Amino acid sequence: MPDGAKNAMDVAAWNRDWAGAVLSHSTARTDAMRQTSLHRGHWVEPLRRGMDHPRIAAALRFMGIGADWRMASRHSAGIAPDPATTSEAVVQVYGARVWSWRGALSVHTWIAAKRKGATRYRTYEFLGWRAWSGRSAVLMRHQVPDRHWFGNRPKLYADIRGDGVDQIIDKIEAAVPRYPYGLTYRLWPGPNSNTLVAFVARQVPELRLDMPPHAVGKDWLGLKSAVARAPSCTGYQVSLFGLFGVLLAWEEGLEVNLLGFTFGVDPMGLAIKLPFWDRIGVPRRWPRRLGRGRFGRLRPIRRAAARLEHR
Repeated sequence: MPDGAKNAMDVAAWNRDWAGAVLSHSTARTDAMRQTSLHRGHWVEPLRRGMDHPRIAAALRFMGIGADWRMASRHSAGIAPDPATTSEAVVQVYGARVWSWRGALSVHTWIAAKRKGATRYRTYEFLGWRAWSGRSAVLMRHQVPDRHWFGNRPKLYADIRGDGVDQIIDKIEAAVPRYPYGLTYRLWPGPNSNTLVAFVARQVPELRLDMPPHAVGKDWLGLKSAVARAPSCTGYQVSLFGLFGVLLAWEEGLEVNLLGFTFGVDPMGLAIKLPFWDRIGVPRRWPRRLGRGRFGRLRPIRRAAARLEHR
């Protein structure tokens, strides 16, 4: 079967699974709401007239409110290298605005990887709606790596290729099953999809992942820990329940977390970081080869940090 057909079948199966979970969750919720005074008719007509105002309607469409998620694009954005013409191993990290009004606050991130000579990508991500039915929200499966997230175009946050990348994929596949919050989902302050990606990045220092500031949940360290390596593994952070914290690292720069939202500055990358927005500054260059890049000249500091960590 051609890869395009397989990708289309993957998207269709994903949509059917999503639809079943959402409908079962929303039906019970709607039935309960109908018993309240919120559904009395005296306020419905004024609300409907207000939503028909052109400016309000445009803002709602921008946030995905009133749009049909089933019709939103899940197709490839054309960012990932075609496995038919790229034989080398590839690891990439993507992020895209989440569906509806939540997209104004945060992004959904995931990891995509292809081993050397493989003809398909495998993705590693957290789908919170699966936790609604008591299933693990952590998924490892063959999927379109750079798909739109319900109509929102993904952005590339890491791209590593070449020799040694297969070993990185081994580390990723060992780290994902160890994620401790597979049955728990909270949009804010976590744990969520960004918590999973940050957790994996801390286990795989070769990624050197600088997560976007609007990846809400990336600083969630759990209820029993307040200190950890930064997701890039080039520094450390202190975080209280994902709500308050400070991060200092070579790759990320200085970040301050206030109520789960990140403000920061990256002096080495000539960028500032703002919540709800993204990293603003000199764009990063992808792909990256192992052993190269701005961090390569700091190997003595990396070795010293590793010795301190293992004491």
